[in-house]
Amino acid sequence: MSRWITVGLQTRGVAWPNAEIKATYGGHEFVLRPGTDRLAPAIAMRCDESMPLGDAQQVIRRFLSALSWQEQAPISEADTIGAAGPVQIGRRGPGDIVTNVFRTDHLAAPTSEKARLALALYREAQNLKSESVAYSFLGYFKVINVTHNRGAEQIAWINGVLSTLKGYGVQERIAQLRAAHPDVGAYLYLSGRCAVAHAFSDPLVDPEDPTDLRRLATDLDVVRSLAEHLIENELSVPSLRAILAAHLYELRGFHDVIGTALVRRVIGEPTVSVAEFPTLPVLKIAIRGQGPFAALSQLTSEVADAGDGRLFIRLTSPDARVYGVLALNFATERLEFDPFQLFDVVDDGSAIAARVQQEILEFAWKLLLNGQMEVWDAEAGRLLGRSDPFVPVNVDFRRTEVNVERSRASLATEIARREALVAGPAAP
Repeated sequence: MSRWITVGLQTRGVAWPNAEIKATYGGHEFVLRPGTDRLAPAIAMRCDESMPLGDAQQVIRRFLSALSWQEQAPISEADTIGAAGPVQIGRRGPGDIVTNVFRTDHLAAPTSEKARLALALYREAQNLKSESVAYSFLGYFKVINVTHNRGAEQIAWINGVLSTLKGYGVQERIAQLRAAHPDVGAYLYLSGRCAVAHAFSDPLVDPEDPTDLRRLATDLDVVRSLAEHLIENELSVPSLRAILAAHLYELRGFHDVIGTALVRRVIGEPTVSVAEFPTLPVLKIAIRGQGPFAALSQLTSEVADAGDGRLFIRLTSPDARVYGVLALNFATERLEFDPFQLFDVVDDGSAIAARVQQEILEFAWKLLLNGQMEVWDAEAGRLLGRSDPFVPVNVDFRRTEVNVERSRASLATEIARREALVAGPAAP
């Protein structure tokens, strides 16, 4: 027997899907439900009745913490309900940000307990900002406390990383603090962390004193940046900004398929024998949010050439009508392609061949329109790599669109002609 756990949310700064979708994380499947004027956005998970409610809540919270880290924005729980199916939960707060393109590609999935705890504390601190600047400030300091135990250790660590912190206005505020305080780490720890946590010593933060709260609010982005620096650099949980800058997602799955040692050789050697590579899976080529493209759904793949940073994969459809070459540039972690030269079609004069040409044309056109190419392991259903949105350079879109429309019309006419030939003359 199974039951559903549904959690109503206040998504605040996180854009939530505006239509129901499914998402998988940590081996669990979730249903993400949109909010309305009266209903809260919600997340639901089906679990075995033997799973304690607390364990189910922890699984959901880990997903939410990873999402909060990815978006670096608050997302909090409103109500939790267990039932035979996903239920609707009434809205408590104001409206939310919504999106019709909700992605979980880059959600952090840390394996260490310290990293998981840090993400949980980070989300808690994010959520507290709208309710209590003081406790939000303390929450970010708790993230620092995950790896740095005593006050002196925390002060020394803060002073050591201040110059490396990023974020809008952070370095400007640090410069102001350095001008006013000889030891910025000690100031943040004693006049911030300790002043909030304790009520028996001086300095302390009076929750009704606007001067204290303004000071903490001014320093909040610095402490938040310290927490983010620790999560990313000491607990090895990359931020979305770092992931996008490194482009590691473009070829991430291929690293696992080919292996670290061979990837290093591709980058470092002028030539690597194709015989040394493992058998590659059957691939599906798609465009994010588009398709499907049947002609590209079951492509056999084999290494054609490797070396000087690049690996070239030869692609062939089962009927040998479609063929192409995919370039993986491991030196720069990029998929390399030209939308209109990626695939060719063998034309045997049949209507089927013309329809395949038609499909390849549509694939190229959608890719040209800022499409994101995805490469999947067709049998395992695993995403091996995807490109950034394609940005054409030196392309005359008006002429290109005219040419595409001309090709569409020509192919439609040719398909009709070929089908008529197969059908033969009409009966008298």
